[in-house]
Order: sequence, then structure tokens, then C-alpha cells
Amino acid sequence: MINCNLRHDITLGNGNACMLSDINAGIQDGLYIFNLDDIKGLVFENDSRPDSTLFVDTIITSQPFYRVDATSIAYEEEYEDHNYKEKLTANIASVRNEIEEKLGEAVHGKYAVAFRVIGETHYRLAGWKEGLSLTDSLSITDEDNSFYLTFEGKTTYPLLEVHKSNFDLRNKVFDPMFEPLFEAGKVVCSNGWAVAMYVVKVNAAGQALDTNNKLCQYSYLPQDAYKLSSASDGGYHIIGTYSSTDFIEGKAVRKYDTSLCNVSGSISVSPSSVILNSTNTQSGISVVSTDAWELVNYPSVVSISRTGGQANEHSVYLYGTNTCGSETLTFRNKTTRQTASLSVRNDIIIVNSLYTYPYATTNVTIAPVTCGNYTAAITSGVGSIRVNLDGTFSVYDIPVSDTEQKIYVNLTSGTEVKQVEIIINGKDTSSRARAIAEWCEIE
Repeated sequence: MINCNLRHDITLGNGNACMLSDINAGIQDGLYIFNLDDIKGLVFENDSRPDSTLFVDTIITSQPFYRVDATSIAYEEEYEDHNYKEKLTANIASVRNEIEEKLGEAVHGKYAVAFRVIGETHYRLAGWKEGLSLTDSLSITDEDNSFYLTFEGKTTYPLLEVHKSNFDLRNKVFDPMFEPLFEAGKVVCSNGWAVAMYVVKVNAAGQALDTNNKLCQYSYLPQDAYKLSSASDGGYHIIGTYSSTDFIEGKAVRKYDTSLCNVSGSISVSPSSVILNSTNTQSGISVVSTDAWELVNYPSVVSISRTGGQANEHSVYLYGTNTCGSETLTFRNKTTRQTASLSVRNDIIIVNSLYTYPYATTNVTIAPVTCGNYTAAITSGVGSIRVNLDGTFSVYDIPVSDTEQKIYVNLTSGTEVKQVEIIINGKDTSSRARAIAEWCEIE
């Protein structure tokens, strides 16, 4: 018996304007269990996208389903918070050890489960697309001399209807695709270019298809393929030939692959690290490559004299900027794709070299811009100094003096050292005149 309750406006593929939310019925053919990670996608009827019918034309899988003998099923579905709470319990006729082992292979312990109710043409699929969990110890229990498998969880989609051909893989006809084989022993190499010797026919999951677009593993017919004109048939059913620069079904039959074609070469950069600052504003490096080379990532904390060159040795210069920080520059051999790295650091402290304050100033706070932590020390003059938590530094406990006072501070960050001169004016006129000249514009 099938009870159907209308949850919202969805028309299932069988024409019923509701979802099957409660099922307690006998089932045909047993239970079909997919490890969720083996399902690569669903192709929905008509336009290959989820539509109002929610009818699945094709389940695309990388591995086949596991069939378990079952006689009846109880299924419950509740809609809440934009998700479907699903619970599926099946009465199992027999449990084989290999089924238990297969169920335990699921990478994340999640499954999608399909079944066909007696009297229906097509199948139902629960668990798409978050998957259902087995509730305990594989959920295989012995109760009243019967076995049960129970799956439950919250999913995005309700119970879906699936075309029956997905469970008759021996006779299912797939939409064919053609893929060049770029793998060891299946390519011909030429100056780093790997040319596929065969372009083979597969389904969306990459499984071999024969001349009838059926799975070779069931038909025992050879796989359809195009071949490079110089290659042998290789055990395929050859349906055409191509040259090394052709395209088959819109796909190039060659690609540049140094690992497949064993292209040798090298590239190096020396030194391997450079540190610049306000004093040391440039540095030369040497790039040596057996082939033409290029800079992969453009620098941000330095500027560079060139970003590429031909084979042999090149002198390249780095120039400091007002941007502080660290980065890694990557140089690449354009032929072999080998790389060499250069570590760059630009230590910059941005701060004025002179600050002047009026008579009787006893506390000064200055905010430099730095790459990171720095230290501050009074090298000459009076007062005490500290670096504050907000990145500023303060000179305090400056005694009041009628004469001009000069305080010299060194700021240090990595290799960067900046000197700051702090002048506290005295009462004399010349000091006040300097202050006016520094801080005021004479009209």
C-alpha cells in the first residue's frame, strides 16, 4: 500500500502531483545500494537539469551499485527546514559476507538507495545528494529470524523516480563521449608534446562503450576508438584515424607533458634569498635556464628589471619599493616546466627623520609605518622610550629645559635601521624661528 501526501507543488515523473512520503510495500529485484562517493551526478529528464518532474534519466557512477536481496521496504519522509528527513528500512532475505564488506567500503559512510515497488515500472532513489547513514554496526540485526537494513538522514532532494534502465546495465544504452588517452604507453612523444595513440569511447563516468553504446564489461565487445594513423589497433574497434595535430569530438589529441615525455632541463636562481631596505635598495640575481624562462608571479614588494628571457644565464635586478613585506618569486623553465624559487623581503620603516616640538614638551608619541615588530632605542639625549601596543612609540619623562634639546632615536626592524631626530625647543628665539619655519607657511 502506498500513501501519498501533498507536501508542495512538485509533479513526479509518473504524473502524480505529490510525493511518496510513506511507503510500506513489497519490492521487486531487491535493494540497490550506491556508495555516495561513487555517484558523480544525475542526469534529469529532458534538459539534463533538475526540473519540476524530478525524473532521473541516468545515474552517472564511477563504480557499480551493490544489489542486496530484499522482500519488503518501509520508507518515511518528512519535509522540514528546507530539507527532507528520510528513513528507509528493508527486510533482507539473506546477507552475504561480501555485501557487508562492500558496505563498509563507503569513504564517508554515506549511501544512496534505490528500490522498485511491486506494480511500478521505474525505481525510487533515496539519499540524494547528502547521502543516508546506516544507523549502527552496518544496521544488520537479527530480529524474529529476519534481517533488516536501515538507512536514514537529511537530504536536499525528496524521493526521486529513476528510469529502470539504470538497473539493467547489461542492456542500457549510454550517451557516448570520446576521451584521448594520455597515459604511459598510450602516447607518442615529440619535443615534449604527448600525442594520444587512441581516443576511446566512454560514458560520462569514463566506462568503456562498444559500437552499440553499451558497457563493454557486459557485452564483451571491444571498445570503440579512433587511433593515431601510425598506431596499431591496440585491441580496440577502430572507427577512424587522425594525425598528431587533429581534434576528435572537439578535443585535442596532444598536450604538452614533460613527465610523460621525459623532457630534461633545468633552471636555477642565485642567491636564493634577497633582503632589501631603505639603505640597500637594489640587488642583482642570476637566472640560469637550459631553455627560455618566465617569471610566474609578478612581485608586489619589489620591482624587477625583466620577467623572462631565453636560454643560458641572465642578470636580473630587484629594486626596493615603499611596500614592506615578504614574498616568493617563482621562475619557470617554459619548456620543461621546472621551477626555481627566490625568497624576497623588503624591510621598510616609513617615518620622518625630524620632529620638532614646542618648549616644555615632556611626552612625544610618533607613529611609523613598518613591516612588523620593531625596536626603539634612544642613542643620544634625555628621556625614556617604549614601543606601544598600537605600533606607535613614545619618548616620555623629557625634562623641561630653557635651552633646545635634541633626542636621537634608532628604530630597527630586521635589517632596516631608521634614525629619528626629536627637537624640543628652548625659550630662545632661534629655536622658535625654526619651529615656525617647519610647521608654518609664511605668507
